[in-house]
Amino acid sequence: MAAAEPLVPDRIAELGGERRDEWEAYWERSEKLRAKDEMLIQQELEGLGEGARWRPAPTGRMLPGRGDRDWYRSEEAREVARNLASFQTPAGGWSKNVAIGRARREIGMGFGESRAHYRGTFDNRATTGPLRVLGRIAAEQDEGVARGSFLRGLKYIFDAQYPNGGWPQGYPLEGGYHDNVTFNDGAMLHVLEFLHEVADGRFPFVGEADRRRAREALAGGQSFILAAQVEQDGRRTVWCAQHDPLTLAPAKARSYEWASLSGGESAGIVLYLMGRDAGDPRVREAVEAAHAWFEAKAIHGKEFRRRQLKLVDKPGAGPLWARFYELGSGRPMFVARNAERAVYSVEELPAESNGYAWYTDAGREVLQRYPEWKKKAERAAAESGGD
Repeated sequence: MAAAEPLVPDRIAELGGERRDEWEAYWERSEKLRAKDEMLIQQELEGLGEGARWRPAPTGRMLPGRGDRDWYRSEEAREVARNLASFQTPAGGWSKNVAIGRARREIGMGFGESRAHYRGTFDNRATTGPLRVLGRIAAEQDEGVARGSFLRGLKYIFDAQYPNGGWPQGYPLEGGYHDNVTFNDGAMLHVLEFLHEVADGRFPFVGEADRRRAREALAGGQSFILAAQVEQDGRRTVWCAQHDPLTLAPAKARSYEWASLSGGESAGIVLYLMGRDAGDPRVREAVEAAHAWFEAKAIHGKEFRRRQLKLVDKPGAGPLWARFYELGSGRPMFVARNAERAVYSVEELPAESNGYAWYTDAGREVLQRYPEWKKKAERAAAESGGD
């Protein structure tokens, strides 16, 4: 399984006409922002004097576990807003796995655990999480820092969206599989869910121009999802956990996450589409095809014992789905770290593979919600004249 192809100028140059112009502009903007991020760190280190060294941000819980309205109106919330804003990259995003709500970033400190890796990312809700907290603080009190940081982060999301509607895992682009449009762990869906909140007026200080742009970004995101649904033997199936940004083909991520059909991330995509306009025939077709796939692949009467790497009989258990299904054959597929070939039984994996969720029950909600969604879709189709 070949490594993922990053988005690079040579690939963009092979595109034609207007499409090439859009992608070249995207690449140039990403490169400028990447240089801006690095320049700030370098200038800070030089300002500290000879011998100053870059140091990683502190790791830990990213955000405070608060939820009551009074807290968002408090002085403590204002302080958290300042802490969050201090870890916002010049490009406008946030890194992941960093305790960004506890204290402010110090001069010369990184934005994350690595100087360049995951500097700004949508993985693990790293950017949408801080934005929701900042947005709530800005909505509950006149907090200029929170509002300004939120609006910069919203622009970051707009800037990061690919011309075809998808989002990379990290932005500015850093190469490798991070340039893939990433559904893995819900990364792109978290962006879409956040943009729905913006478009619907959840953050009242956001102007109409940005709300309109959020609606446009959402339309682009949905178009990407519909276009990326994998077809095999003339039938739509589901999605990969990540797709190539230019070809939309299923793509490899980490060494054990090969291009495949996803039994996990695809469930989240279907549930997202179920919550959209059931009157859109393209959405109906995508959901119906994916539901048929989940129904056909459901494993009943089995339990996955993660630490033992065993799938065992258990009456009444399930349904379960494998995390990955081989393209073409449709068989459940398992790949050890850095392996050269896949195996087709989880029990053939080496013991060190026992921490991964090789099976998932994520498709259960798809099956549960489908009957009611089907009724809604049929009503919408009837009201639109069957189009």
